[in-house]
Amino acid sequence: RYDVLKGLGIDIRSLKLEAVPGTSDKGTRGKQPQGAGPRRLTIAEAKEALAATFGVRPEDVEIHIRG
Repeated sequence: RYDVLKGLGIDIRSLKLEAVPGTSDKGTRGKQPQGAGPRRLTIAEAKEALAATFGVRPEDVEIHIRG
């Protein structure tokens, strides 16, 4: 059921927030490591990965490139 916190009897001012152990949010959110770019795949590697994702054989995957 969806409701506002007050409707559920929760007073947000009484909540004690704690950091999740072993995590840090020091400006790394949404950033890739330096020098990291998109991983380059061969057509064969892409077909293998897509086949595994969709439960088909790699030879059943067709890749069309327009450009």
